Amino acid sequence: MDWKTLSDWLQFVLGLAVLVFPVAAGVATKIATDVRRGDRRKFWSSQLWLDFPALVMMVALARAVATHYELHPEVAGGLGALFGYMGPRLVDVLLNIYLQQRPSGDN
Repeated sequence: MDWKTLSDWLQFVLGLAVLVFPVAAGVATKIATDVRRGDRRKFWSSQLWLDFPALVMMVALARAVATHYELHPEVAGGLGALFGYMGPRLVDVLLNIYLQQRPSGDN
């Protein structure tokens, strides 16, 4: 394996690993809010495992947006925390609203 390829791969993995923490903080904050409001019985439950795929998806989405717009790492972390708090359903709703407002000829 070429050393440049290894360096690029390592940079990609570290970038993902760094985004896991703010996204996890956003997800944890959302879960705590749900517990406080009574939408969820307790924080540590079997339902917590169902939030793992959402966490992975939000990390991937935050990484994609940060890479596309070439955001600074701190801004990417904040974006990841926001996505983690919003969750996949709200991101889906906002993305659909955005795509419906775009002219059909845009790529």
